[in-house]
Amino acid sequence: MKQEKQTELLRTQQMLNEVNRKLLMTLGVAEVFPWKWELAEHMVWFDARPSDDPAGWEIFHNDSFPVSIARVYQGIYKEDRLRVIEACRGILKGKMKKVVVELRFWAKKREGLVLEWLEMHAIPGKVDENGRLLTVEGSLMSITRQKVMEEELTAAKEKAEEANRLKSALIANMNHEIRTPLNAIVGFSTLMASEEIEVDEVSRKEYCEIIRINSYQLLKLINDIIDFSDFDEDNISMTI
Repeated sequence: MKQEKQTELLRTQQMLNEVNRKLLMTLGVAEVFPWKWELAEHMVWFDARPSDDPAGWEIFHNDSFPVSIARVYQGIYKEDRLRVIEACRGILKGKMKKVVVELRFWAKKREGLVLEWLEMHAIPGKVDENGRLLTVEGSLMSITRQKVMEEELTAAKEKAEEANRLKSALIANMNHEIRTPLNAIVGFSTLMASEEIEVDEVSRKEYCEIIRINSYQLLKLINDIIDFSDFDEDNISMTI
């Protein structure tokens, strides 16, 4: 009977270990890492830390490692540090039951210190018999890839908006440049063809010269537009 209990206990322990392993593996794939802040010790215990691995993080399956809360705050990017401190104060004072904060953290990699984007979730943890908070617990999720994609999309959007602005300015300028010689051509041609207005030979020659000059300017402008369009398409093809 005793042996059966021991066997059952061993089997249960193995199952728990396997469940724990799979859970940590799942969290690692999702780049979500638990942590616990022991308030009395002023230490934060992590289950993962930045590494030189391509995935970016080293996961601890059987143990955690401690970092002082002062060291944790020091590693947070200075522009994000105050937001994180204020969020933690909200939990410590009982004003907030949960906080979610995006922050940048200096991760030590082979190439040196690298800023990692993290999303921090934090909730109140254990309390003593007097209701005093003993721990704050939560998780960190790596969102560096997401932030890089957001920055690329923002840059692409700004580039497209700038291209549209330049396109609108170009069209407005083209509209003015085309209408100016075209109005001269139409106006003086109509004047010369009118039967109600007599045009002497000197004026006729002057009008013809104006029409010729403006026709040449209009033709040159159209050729420039066509050349510019071909050049732009070639650039696009080369870029692609």
